[in-house]
Amino acid sequence: MRFISIVLVFVVLAIVNAAPAVENNDVDYIKPYYDINKAPELFEKFIKDYNKKYKDEADQQVHYQAFVKFLKKINKFNAISPDTVFDINYLADYTEEEMQNLFGLKSRGIPGLFKSGSILCPSVARKVVSSNKVSELEGNSTSQVLGFQ
Repeated sequence: MRFISIVLVFVVLAIVNAAPAVENNDVDYIKPYYDINKAPELFEKFIKDYNKKYKDEADQQVHYQAFVKFLKKINKFNAISPDTVFDINYLADYTEEEMQNLFGLKSRGIPGLFKSGSILCPSVARKVVSSNKVSELEGNSTSQVLGFQ
């Protein structure tokens, strides 16, 4: 009888230790909305945060334009996607050509759309939508929604 009690205690401890400490799938995250009129300030912060360096003023201007397009995509996808938070990441200033070279894909949109990690990089990992859900966003394939192909 004592043996059964000891085994039962170990089983209970094993079950308790195996359970996740915190599980909260219902957490709501505040989705960023970027005022495009503040893009110059956001770009300067981006440059500092990600330690970006450009060849010259012309190169910086090209990357600034890519960054502005990226901000518009973030705003658009945050507005239409209930389950995912999109935000700025280290790829936010990449041009289509740079993305093509980086991923070996023909880029049609904005690189690094998702945060944190994320082509799918929600800067803090957040809820991730399935390929089907992303496809519903614009009726395109996932790669098209992400700006590739």
